[in-house]
Amino acid sequence: MCNWSAAFIEEGLEEGLEKGMEKGMEKGIKALVQENLDENISKNRILEKLQHYFQLDAEAAEAYYQKYAM
Repeated sequence: MCNWSAAFIEEGLEEGLEKGMEKGMEKGIKALVQENLDENISKNRILEKLQHYFQLDAEAAEAYYQKYAM
């Protein structure tokens, strides 16, 4: 029973860490898009930065841009 508990706890920790990293990435992407828009950086340059800094493909970068460009 101890092994089951340890595996369950480890799985929960891994899941929590993954969710935390995803939230952090979302916050970083949002900040990058909004900051660059505030600085009048072109959409194409913002998309390039998203792809470079967050290792996104073109489609994902466009989706995040659309989500956070206000």
